[in-house]
Amino acid sequence: MTTQTNIPAQTQKATLNKDGVKRIITVFAVIFLYGVLLFASAGRLTWIWAWVYLGIYTAVLVVNAVVILRTNPEVVNERGRTPEDQKGWDKIIVRIFTSLTLASMILAGLDAGRFGWSSMPLWLHLAAIPVAVFAYIIIIWTMMHNDFLSQKVAVQTERGHTVASTGPYRYVRHPMYTSMMLGSMATPLILGSWWMYIPVVLSILVFIIRTALEDRTLQEELDGYQAYAQTVRYRLIPGVW
Repeated sequence: MTTQTNIPAQTQKATLNKDGVKRIITVFAVIFLYGVLLFASAGRLTWIWAWVYLGIYTAVLVVNAVVILRTNPEVVNERGRTPEDQKGWDKIIVRIFTSLTLASMILAGLDAGRFGWSSMPLWLHLAAIPVAVFAYIIIIWTMMHNDFLSQKVAVQTERGHTVASTGPYRYVRHPMYTSMMLGSMATPLILGSWWMYIPVVLSILVFIIRTALEDRTLQEELDGYQAYAQTVRYRLIPGVW
């Protein structure tokens, strides 16, 4: 998912195609699904923090669409393509991550929306909002610098796949995963559910495994990646790993 390019999007003059349209529809359908899971498990539509979360998510995705469609629509097309050569282990990881994400929404609804198992101060709800927004900004920044930001782990040799070292790739080798994990950590605080951290932490562990496997794949299969890895030493967190 974090495979990379250093070719500026502006020079390729790409336009949105049917795969890109499919991706946009899918993303907003996912938001709708999250809403259904949150409110159905909560048993009510008056859960204010669920509306706050969905509102932030929707607003950021709209901004993302506007920015990326103007600067790098090819990455939207790529993320909408059906993964035909996805590695077997990656398919398993994606299924596990998807299941954990959906389970986290249901658990948050049962906890914070219905039964009130968790008690969370207002300041934590509010403090998590800029953290989530910051994570989404990193996602936008990453997409601006990577035409090959696919949903699958694969080296796209047919598209002239090369290594990136610009934007967030100057600091970590997999900034998309970094931002997604940061956003995942903020979500339970916005919704007000400590119990949601159980599937969230498990999903982060899955992301770490995927990062390690993907990084190994890129070092073995993508020309120039080993040299890049010597320059940018950290995969996810600067100074840590």
